[in-house]
Amino acid sequence: STHKFKQQVYNVLNSYFLDKGPYLIKKKQIIYLDKSFDSKVLMDLEFDTKSDAHYHQGKIYVLNIDHQLYTVDTSSKEIIRQDQQIFNVFTFFSIIDDFFIFNDIDLNLFVVNLMTLEKFKTDFNNCYRLYTFLDKVLLHCKVEQQFWFIVCQFNNGQLTELKRMQGIIDQPMFHSNNLGLQKIYRKNQIIDLSDIYSEMIDKSAKSNQFYHPIYGATFWPEYSQKQSRLYLQTLIGKLEDDEFVQKLEQPEGKRKLLLQHSNEKLQKSNKLRFPNHIKLFAANCKVKKHIKESFLKLNLIDLNAHLVVDDFE
Repeated sequence: STHKFKQQVYNVLNSYFLDKGPYLIKKKQIIYLDKSFDSKVLMDLEFDTKSDAHYHQGKIYVLNIDHQLYTVDTSSKEIIRQDQQIFNVFTFFSIIDDFFIFNDIDLNLFVVNLMTLEKFKTDFNNCYRLYTFLDKVLLHCKVEQQFWFIVCQFNNGQLTELKRMQGIIDQPMFHSNNLGLQKIYRKNQIIDLSDIYSEMIDKSAKSNQFYHPIYGATFWPEYSQKQSRLYLQTLIGKLEDDEFVQKLEQPEGKRKLLLQHSNEKLQKSNKLRFPNHIKLFAANCKVKKHIKESFLKLNLIDLNAHLVVDDFE
């Protein structure tokens, strides 16, 4: 898409398979764009936000400018204030699988299991910002008076550091997740969480977001094709156990994507459960194919040329 936003918007991450998704947040409203790229209001939030929201299991998690976390019920549209003893989010949060990751007012990094509400502190502190993409987490932390980008692997609530690079994050891109891309300030260099590498780029700054029909808004549309494909693959897997999404009537394009994933998963499952049966079936198919091919060849042979007739005179 070449649609460019004139003002900053925030994404509701993982909202593509919601009705009319993906969703965006503009000022105090959750919106979507129609086919003409006109904004349509889904609901009013009654408060301002300053970071991306996240959809998870029938709820949209959204943080207001006063550091209070709310959830929006996607069925009833009810807005519920969350317990600040558990979700004492300061500026940034994200969700991977069933885990809620955030920095608190003291800039310590915490993880909450959304299924059990168990909360635990990680080993990372002085974390000013965090972003996630697929199973990776990008932290922007201050270490010994220097700012560092720290890339971590996230697995079942645990963060394992993979790489770190010194640098300051660039504005205004840092407000958004950007499909796992962030730019280092005063360097023509971006960090790509999908490949865990930094790449030199031509342009030093980005001032506008562009619309992407799967993800929402990004400052880096030139990377959207690769990033959105990876994002979509991961998202479909996440939604297998999502009762709310599974009950929705999806338009044809989205329905085909979900069915394709289900079929691929079933095929993989059958290979694991019945490996010998599948091998035998495949072998039988090869034998049948060979017999059929041999029979067809036989029909092409001039049988008279191969008959020997005894002539008794």
